[in-house]
Formats: sequence, structure tokens, C-alpha cells
Amino acid sequence: MRASEVVMSSRRSTAGSRPAAAQTPRGRRSRTPGRARGAAPARRLSGRRLVLGCLVIALLAMFMPSINTGIRQAQQIHALEQDNASTRQEVGDLEKKQDSLKDPEYLQRLAREQQGYVNKGEKPYIVVDDRASAQDEPADEQINKSSRPRPWYVEFADSLKSVGLATDAGRTGADGSGTAGEAAGR
Repeated sequence: MRASEVVMSSRRSTAGSRPAAAQTPRGRRSRTPGRARGAAPARRLSGRRLVLGCLVIALLAMFMPSINTGIRQAQQIHALEQDNASTRQEVGDLEKKQDSLKDPEYLQRLAREQQGYVNKGEKPYIVVDDRASAQDEPADEQINKSSRPRPWYVEFADSLKSVGLATDAGRTGADGSGTAGEAAGR
């Protein structure tokens, strides 16, 4: 260091070099009551900060619809990508099935299993299992089965009755017999 720099730095450190407003004697109180020495000053809302805050709020209000639209479109893109992936997989499965349908042995096996086809000279046998059909349906239902279905209005009346919308008064006989269709014809 030079001698002139040393002299200047020593002058800065002396108490006389500070301005009079910044000097506070040790015994004296601070000019701002309630604030400790060295504490940060209380922040005030200046005009610039207020304008800047309003500007940020206005920008957010302007761009929120665009942001919402962007988020919604991103969700739609994701859903469409998933749909495309499932469609690609389905196309792959269908291409495999198409390739297998070109195989004559596979076609012959399908014709035998699903359509009951036989080769020339073979005798087809159809095995009927009476026990399986008897277990599937009760005997009363087998006897009462008719070849023709009932008319739609009778089915409708029975469905109303089973749901409980058709009341007994005025629609059925005094003993509770009859359907809504029969009661309407009286």
C-alpha cells in the first residue's frame, strides 16, 4: 500500500469522518422509538410496489384462461395417446388373427369346432347330454315354455306389476287375480 492510501483509510475509520446525523452517542436513545439498533426497518407499501403487484395480478388474470386451456389440452392429448396405444395393440392382434386365418389347418379346425363341418366320408356324431339341460332349467319352466313370446303389452304390464307401479285397486279383480292388461279390457 502507498502512504497516501494508508492515511486515507485511517481517516475513514475515525469518528470525526462520519456525518453528524449518523452519529449517536452511546447514552442517547434512537430517534425511532420501539426499534432496536441494527433491526431491519419496517416495510412500507410504496407506490411502485403497489403498481407492480397490480400488474402481476392483472397479468395472471389475463393468462389464466390460456393456462387452463393448455392444461385441458394436455390432458386430452394424454387420453388420445392412450387411446392410440390401445388401438395399435388391437390392430396388432387383428393382424395376427388375419395371418392365422390364412392357415388352412386353422380354418379347418374352426369349421369343425364352431360350425360342425366334417370331411367327406366321416360320420358326424352329436352327443346330447340330457342331464346337463335338466340341471340348467327347472322342469316347470321347460313345460311352460311356449314357441311364441307373449305380446309386448302383457310383458309391460307384468313388469309394472313386478316393480310395484301397478296398484291392485282398479287394475285387478277383487280376489287379486288378473293382469293390468286384462283389467283394462273390462
